[in-house]
Amino acid sequence: RGIGISPFYERAGAGPSMPSHDAARVTVDGTGGAVVVFGAPSIGQGIETTMAQVAADALGFRIEDVAVTWTDTTHAPVSLGGTRASRAAVVISGAVGRAAQAVRRQILDVAAVLLQANAADLSLRDGQVWLTGENAPKMSAAEIVRIGLLRTGLPAGLEPTFEATKFFEP
Repeated sequence: RGIGISPFYERAGAGPSMPSHDAARVTVDGTGGAVVVFGAPSIGQGIETTMAQVAADALGFRIEDVAVTWTDTTHAPVSLGGTRASRAAVVISGAVGRAAQAVRRQILDVAAVLLQANAADLSLRDGQVWLTGENAPKMSAAEIVRIGLLRTGLPAGLEPTFEATKFFEP
């Protein structure tokens, strides 16, 4: 009788001794919808929902505005590690989060030009751009992307593709 303690250690995400060979791409189009693409397959662990939530949180979108696809080797970023154990949740979600943050920065940079505001004073929530201290959104992400893709009135050097592909090293 008594209290037993059993520590357990397991390496997760196949890192840091193993480099990441998985990337994720996030794209936002003129409808305000985001598409997340990666190469690791789903094996029934809910990876689609997980990656949609990671992208939605990082972008400032609603989860229903994010579509997730994987394993089409013609279009998906490289994936050599595959899906196993906790690897997808660690490595691929890290790549999705980094790519979504890069796209979010592009949206806010274009919004700053269009709204004549400082990008640091803007936020994205539920697919809408908000100015700090305001009670209503200023523009939708869809409007910003449509204008940004036309590059109308944007300064030289600002190249909004509203797309990013990133790796994540655990």
